[in-house]
Amino acid sequence: MAVNIFSHRGRIAAVLMVAALLWAASPGGAADFPQKGKAIQVLVGFAAGGSSDAGARILASGLEKELGASVLVVNKPGASGQIAYTALTQAKPDGYTLVNTNFPSSIISYLDPARKATYTRKSFEVLALHVIDPGLIAVKADSPHKTLKDLVEAAKANPKKVKI
Repeated sequence: MAVNIFSHRGRIAAVLMVAALLWAASPGGAADFPQKGKAIQVLVGFAAGGSSDAGARILASGLEKELGASVLVVNKPGASGQIAYTALTQAKPDGYTLVNTNFPSSIISYLDPARKATYTRKSFEVLALHVIDPGLIAVKADSPHKTLKDLVEAAKANPKKVKI
């Protein structure tokens, strides 16, 4: 099922999906999770104020309402998220520590042997996609380049003159 997370209903659906997955993953179901007074941490591998942090805080707010528990966003910036990913793999697997990750940093870090990541793809279980953070290539409106093909051809014809 595709969910438009930019709509109000889409954000609610994403929160409910994560809440349901957290409930299903807990040993005793809804009766035991979350324990009263025990906070859930969402680790973010980037500094406060960026898109990963903002997305995690929106999700945390919705989860607090659904679960009736505190959900704390904990920023652990550094190494393109690797510090947070490592912290998650070292946490007790009880559903109280989550990580808000993004691609490709969570993949690249363990594929690059020089980074010496202590985790692999199998160290994580994806619960939900709650933010789409697209990238794009843009030029000024009065640019002679009207398509990506135009831009690539101009760059090839004029090496080191096209700047990004």
